[in-house]
This record gives sequence, C-alpha cells and structure tokens, in this order.
Amino acid sequence: MIRYAFASNDMYDYLQAELKKDFELVLLDENNKCYKSVAKHPDIQMLAVDHHLFVDQSLVPDRRSWISGTNPEYLHILASNLGPKYPDSVPFNGKIYKKSFIHNLKATSPEILMFLEENGYDKIHVNQGYTNCSLIMLPGGRGISADKGISDRLKENYYDILLIEEGHIILKGMEYGFIGGCCGVYNHKIYVNGDLDSHPDGQRMRSFMTASEMEIFEVKDQPLTDIGSIVFWEAEDAG
Repeated sequence: MIRYAFASNDMYDYLQAELKKDFELVLLDENNKCYKSVAKHPDIQMLAVDHHLFVDQSLVPDRRSWISGTNPEYLHILASNLGPKYPDSVPFNGKIYKKSFIHNLKATSPEILMFLEENGYDKIHVNQGYTNCSLIMLPGGRGISADKGISDRLKENYYDILLIEEGHIILKGMEYGFIGGCCGVYNHKIYVNGDLDSHPDGQRMRSFMTASEMEIFEVKDQPLTDIGSIVFWEAEDAG
C-alpha cells in the first residue's frame, strides 16, 4: 500500500514538510484546462473513493511516476468535460464520507456516478457544485461549512454541521476561498494550510475538531489559504 497526498505547490512549506513524514507528496502545477485561481487544485482534477482514484487525463500526460507504481485497476483516468467554466469546473469536486457522496449530482462526472451506483454509495444532492471546497467532514458525521445550503441539506440527513462565517480565507484571484479548500483530513488528523485563528470562527472550529477527537496540524501565524484541499489516496501497489 502506498499513501499519497496530492496538493497544490502553493501549499505552505511547513505543511509540505509535515506531509512528507507520512505520505508520498505529489505537488501539482497549473492545469490549463482549469481557470487560474484553481488550476493547481487537486480537488478540481481528481476524486479518491476508497482505494480508487478518479483523475482527469490532462493531469497525467506524461504518465507521472506515481502512476507507474500503482495497480491500474484502481486508477481511473477519465476523458472528462473538465473546463474553466461552471459546471465543467466541478465534475470531481464532490465529497466522499464513508459510503455517502455529497455533490451537485447534475455536475458530477458520469463515470464517477456510475461507479458509486455500482458500489452501493448513498448520494446526497446539494446545489453547491464546489462541494469539497466548501465542506470539511470529520468522524462521527460532523462537518464544517460556510455554505448554508450544504449545512441545511446535511442536517436533514442527520449530520452535525458547524456553520461558520463566509470569507476570511485567501484564494488568489477571487474575493475569498473556502474552508474545505484549505484543509485535508486523514483518519483522525486534520492538516490546515494556515492558522485557524486567522478566521473569526477559528476557536469554534478548533473546539469542534477537538470534540471530534481530531489531531490538528496548523501553520501558525499564517492566513488560511485555499489550495484546493489535500487529496489523500491509499493506493494498491502494482506488485
């Protein structure tokens, strides 16, 4: 088993160093199929579902080294409609939580929807296409979002959602970024690209994470910055 972490190369160096302790870190450059603010964001270009990874073919034109060592049965390279304008910008941007998939299902890649259907995943439709950017999911059915539509929909499905104030997160070229886009969750550890205290709801988020028995890694004294989340993939090796 190979543990990968995919992230934008705009990630803070301190967080990169932390991830390299436990993962094979793959840093992404700009993808010219995406608009510039999100062109390095992994959650725009890929989605991990259990040991499977769905990825747009534009991300792997040179068959990068992380492909060659993995079992091809678990790597799905899609000729998707990924593009710079919504909804073509979000075919991979759903959120997997256990055996549920949360997304604007009208915008999800058809190949992903088919896989989820065949493998017994529940699907929860929300109006927000940038679902993964907008939502953190923690153990125990608990989540954090600034999107009231997502919060209300998940509460209808018995999730415990902390609704936070919009903004206060940097995203280059845009008015502001999103909480899911500056974090990555692996088991009971959350990696934060910045300092939660730079957000007015930082202490509420920290308390909520701690109550979910999360270990929190932050880049202290740096503003929260949206880098398209961190996509973790436990890959079956080719051997």
